[in-house]
Amino acid sequence: MFLKINDNYAIESDAMGWAVSKWTEEPKRGKFWKQVSWYSTLENAANGLLQREIRCLEVDNLTEAIKGVEGLATELTEALSPKIEFKSSKFIKYQSHGDEPI
Repeated sequence: MFLKINDNYAIESDAMGWAVSKWTEEPKRGKFWKQVSWYSTLENAANGLLQREIRCLEVDNLTEAIKGVEGLATELTEALSPKIEFKSSKFIKYQSHGDEPI
């Protein structure tokens, strides 16, 4: 699974766990997503990314820090929230005991 959070970070998974990845550019490899931290759960990965972003905030006072944290939390929440759009014209009804359309 690959969940892009913003232009700089993503959370991805494999069979063993979750990783926070950062969009990176290297002279020989070009641009790519580089795993920078690893976690056992999606929740821990999201919290780890939030903590990482908080530590990197460039602010001068507590008010700016709070606004920055709120913005980061909102961005992360929106990126991880399911967005499902149903278009009724594309639904096909299926029987309960088979996969033939009704």
